[in-house]
Amino acid sequence: MTIWKMEQTTIRVGGVPEHFNTPWYQINEEQPLQAQGIEVSFTPQPGGTGQMATALRNNELDVAVLLTEGITANILKGDAVKIVKVYVNSPLRWGVHVSAGTDYNNVNDIGDKRFAISRLYSGSHLMAHVHAHKLGKQLRDEQFEIIGNLDGAIDALSLDKADYFLWEKFTTQPYVSSGTFRRIGEVPTPWPCFVIAVREEFLANNEVAIAQLIDEVHARMQALEQHEATTIQEIAKRFNLEEDQVSQWFNELEWNKDFELPEAIFHQVIESLLNVGIIEQRHVPKRLDFLHPLTQAIV
Repeated sequence: MTIWKMEQTTIRVGGVPEHFNTPWYQINEEQPLQAQGIEVSFTPQPGGTGQMATALRNNELDVAVLLTEGITANILKGDAVKIVKVYVNSPLRWGVHVSAGTDYNNVNDIGDKRFAISRLYSGSHLMAHVHAHKLGKQLRDEQFEIIGNLDGAIDALSLDKADYFLWEKFTTQPYVSSGTFRRIGEVPTPWPCFVIAVREEFLANNEVAIAQLIDEVHARMQALEQHEATTIQEIAKRFNLEEDQVSQWFNELEWNKDFELPEAIFHQVIESLLNVGIIEQRHVPKRLDFLHPLTQAIV
């Protein structure tokens, strides 16, 4: 008798080690899609969108949950990646942080201040430009200090290698509470903050598996929303946050549970990237072919 074994597909997923990605942590730990022949390997990416864009480019990840503006910029510059889904509809609230030992208090007084950024074209880099553009100012290359991740930012600000650091405000809250940082303001994104992107080659061969995975993500989102008290406790414990802070974040959060990819969002992002000089007009496509909406239950 011949015993047939289901072919196993492993999907390598990356995302920031933050509360937004609780559904992915759960899926990685419980592996609910193994019966369908799908194994999910979720690896936290503390370097953020810049780190993940590089990993997609180098075939180290298949799927990533990234900042909308960051991955759009990388795709327009040539990365072979498709955006398949808006992951979080609500904006990201970037906290503007300074070293607790400084006397900086005005979030708009950027002048010659230096910004700590995780990587070039990362969210922390792009949002510093967006913030400056709103103030009618243009940042210069020498005003950026590349620090890799949150630990690098702590060192850069404490050693006076940088003045400002933009990062998601709830993730940095433990460092604000401990007196490592002071938060002097916020810069919200003017668009949905996270999208899911897939390497083109992997997507072409595994679209059904990707759709099944996203259906599972949707189910996790819904379950987390339906059990709010338990969810707040889980997130607080998992990410070392206070429950009242998690409750505030959870009330502001709007996960996206459909497959729509409104082009207007990405036209707005592209316009902002042009305005701040991250991309040039030659990078702007006539059609937004990097958007690849999926459909639910296509199996």
